[in-house]
Amino acid sequence: MTRLETTDGDTPATETLTFAHTDEPPASDVTVYASLTREFLGVQATFDVIGSSHRVSVPALEFYELSSCAAVENATGTRVALSPDGGRRELTHETDELRCVTTVDRFPLAEFDRAVGSFDLAHRFAPEAVTTVDVGDHGFETYHTYPEHDLAVYSRSRVDRAASDPDR
Repeated sequence: MTRLETTDGDTPATETLTFAHTDEPPASDVTVYASLTREFLGVQATFDVIGSSHRVSVPALEFYELSSCAAVENATGTRVALSPDGGRRELTHETDELRCVTTVDRFPLAEFDRAVGSFDLAHRFAPEAVTTVDVGDHGFETYHTYPEHDLAVYSRSRVDRAASDPDR
């Protein structure tokens, strides 16, 4: 069962972006527009731009992140309002294997000025509607643009393996 936490007031789901973290793959029935598989934290990880946003899968660490404007199945999620007035949000997900801290910032679309080709992974849904992913050694960054809301959403996820993890 999906549990959604809304801390940006009572904003309807159609006006939100949900960030969900789980230890099993959420929402397997999605359209993948772009995908990148590479080493991340010493294991294979897959980063996808999907029809409703992005998905990160690190099966060896039982870590999955799904960001979506659509309903999220079998995952706990936090809704972030699609409004530039929402300010910064910080989301934390911890397991025995790792700790992920995701910072989400929202700002006017005009402030999104990076070329889509400058990212590790990107898909342009419409002239001003894009989803991008950049992957680093200990985290990943995404941009999601919403011209219908005159909005860009930036997320930065820092992922660290647990100190007790022997494969660290």
